[in-house]
Amino acid sequence: MGKKADEHFSSDQCFALTYQAARDLLAYASWTKGFRSGNYNGRATTPQAALTPANPESVHSSEIGVKSDLFEHTLRMNVAAFYEDYKDIQAVLTANVAGPVTQFLLNAASATVKGVELGLGFETVDARRQMGCARLADDSA
Repeated sequence: MGKKADEHFSSDQCFALTYQAARDLLAYASWTKGFRSGNYNGRATTPQAALTPANPESVHSSEIGVKSDLFEHTLRMNVAAFYEDYKDIQAVLTANVAGPVTQFLLNAASATVKGVELGLGFETVDARRQMGCARLADDSA
């Protein structure tokens, strides 16, 4: 892994603000820092795969949005914009190299994901709730 043991310590952090603009309207913004610790492949089928560690994966994410209940709670509409910045993504590579199929746990790349989400729900006359959502995202490595 090439790093000192204390460089692998991290903690998740989260900061969020909410504003209740009206009884049926909530605006929010959040920022989160998360990580997946470095580790070894516990399902390795060869000694090489078992002894090859993956470095920690980290993500910084931001989101801003609005949650609303409209028309006397018959229509729920949630809208959000998000941004996620990943570093050292952990991935499993499956390979057949002169022998049995082997899974390697490794750090694949970094990536940025950004986009918007829209969630809609409505209550029908007979009190059934119908829900749906759409997400438009742009991801790049």
